Amino acid sequence: MVTQVAASSDSGDSNVAGATHTVPSGSDLASYLFFFRRGATSISSVNSFGGVTPVRIDDDTYPDIAVYRALNPAPGATAATANLSGSTNWSAHVITLSGVDQSDPEGTLVYDTSSEQTWVRATAASAVDDLCIAFGLVVSQDIAASYGATLSTEEEAIEGGYVSTAVAFEAGAASVELGFSTSESFGDNLIIAVPVHKVPPAVPVISNVNVTNALSSTQVGNVINGTLLAGAAVQITQGTTTVSQSVTATTPSSASFTTVFDAPHLRYGAATLRAINAEGPSEPVSVNITPPTGRSFVNLTSLYSQANGRITAIPDLAVGDQLEISNVVGGTIADVTVNSNGTFNVDDAVTAFTVRAWSANDSMWGPYAVQQVSNV
Repeated sequence: MVTQVAASSDSGDSNVAGATHTVPSGSDLASYLFFFRRGATSISSVNSFGGVTPVRIDDDTYPDIAVYRALNPAPGATAATANLSGSTNWSAHVITLSGVDQSDPEGTLVYDTSSEQTWVRATAASAVDDLCIAFGLVVSQDIAASYGATLSTEEEAIEGGYVSTAVAFEAGAASVELGFSTSESFGDNLIIAVPVHKVPPAVPVISNVNVTNALSSTQVGNVINGTLLAGAAVQITQGTTTVSQSVTATTPSSASFTTVFDAPHLRYGAATLRAINAEGPSEPVSVNITPPTGRSFVNLTSLYSQANGRITAIPDLAVGDQLEISNVVGGTIADVTVNSNGTFNVDDAVTAFTVRAWSANDSMWGPYAVQQVSNV
């Protein structure tokens, strides 16, 4: 969860804009620096902050405002300072947050404005446990957080009373509206909202399953390779059916399991596999479930119109069902070809084979049955 852990601000009239700030100890820190300069006075440089060179993250939509970010600054007293091209009225705000994703700190910044209104607001896309922060400027002597936001810092009556600036924050959600209010306004009020991302959960990452991402329906000793796999559970999903696999061993970089195929019932072909630890599931990995030696399968894409000329079942087969063939009598599995319409061809020596059907209607395998072959 992203949390504010420190905030400070200042204002003045000089060629250096800045505020002193104490960065607390913490994990996954990020500091955001906001500078307002009257008349869009340019910034020549921004000095090191907590041993880190701040990076500008706004797109200069509002030339009077600049937003910088410093990732993982060193704890302790420091200063957020920007060297300006000339003396002017300015304000500087700094907010330090913990729990920030260091590789993807923020989402898309949102810019909005209102003219001579007593409010200015923005709506940002965010997520639960993220945090939205916002810098607001109103052409007025006072400013307050509104629309559900909590005030972090404020500098009122800058420029001899004609401008006030502030920073506020609000807990993340799918959509977050936050803003500022004032008693009256005499010009264009501005806001920049910054949705800050939380550290992602430390879920497993799968590199491969059995190297080729294929596994047999009866396979013992399947191996998942990846990271954060210690203690992980394994699930295979097809459509709405999810089957927990029988995990036999795990290490941080691997997990071994025996395929569970019939409880509930998977079918042969494409599926997705996930590893799940205490933080949550991995991204799904596409796998292919294959029959073991001595079995084959076929997906029915049509049905031969004459039931006595094809394999049947009770209730009868339907398009979308799958047939499994095994236990060939008088030959091998290679001597039997079951077609996608339910008909079949066999070698002359074959007298019978076993078949069962997976029903697309209920995602279940039916019982095994013996198909007798008459080679007359």
